Amino acid sequence: MSGQLERAAQTFEALLVVDPSSHYGHYALGRALVRLGRADEGRTHLRLAVALAPDSRLYQGGLNRLGGAGG
Repeated sequence: MSGQLERAAQTFEALLVVDPSSHYGHYALGRALVRLGRADEGRTHLRLAVALAPDSRLYQGGLNRLGGAGG
């Protein structure tokens, strides 16, 4: 939320190298990418977050706000 979106995206990308199954890592990277104007890439990570934690209303809400089925 500090506006350091590039740095946040890089941090979460590094996390996902270490732990590719981190649902929060995919969610946070997806949100950062969307805020950077990279919606298609962000949508991919939001979808992964939902797939890894299907009961998360937070992740599903983030994907829904973006239009999860669209491209």
